[in-house]
Parts: sequence; structure tokens; C-alpha cells
Amino acid sequence: GKFNVHGVEKDKIIKGKLTIAQGKATLETAFDVLLADHKIEIPTLVFQKIAEKIAVSTKFVFMPMDKKQ
Repeated sequence: GKFNVHGVEKDKIIKGKLTIAQGKATLETAFDVLLADHKIEIPTLVFQKIAEKIAVSTKFVFMPMDKKQ
């Protein structure tokens, strides 16, 4: 799919784990984002060390919609 950060769009395939239990579907993923790939510059006057690669993890829980609403 398309992954957009800081206005820079990249094609990205992200593997995940899909679990279905108790009427819910849960999708979990983990992937890295390189700041340079999205033209994000680390300021030279930053006092703390900032990683050039950011670890991203997600968890989505899908449930049936309550039809009463």
C-alpha cells in the first residue's frame, strides 16, 4: 500500500498478524521508518540523540458495529 509521512509517499508492504477470536479481529504490525526516506532532517542543534530509524508498531481491533446507534 501507500505509506505517507511528512508529505512523502512510499510504496510499502507491511507484514502483520491477524487474529480472530471472541467476535473480534485484531491486526498487529511492526516495521521501521527511515527518516531520510521521508526527507525528515534531524536539526544539528538538538541536545538529545534522535534515531535515524524509527520503530513503529500498531494494533487495530475490529468489532461488529452496534446497529442500535
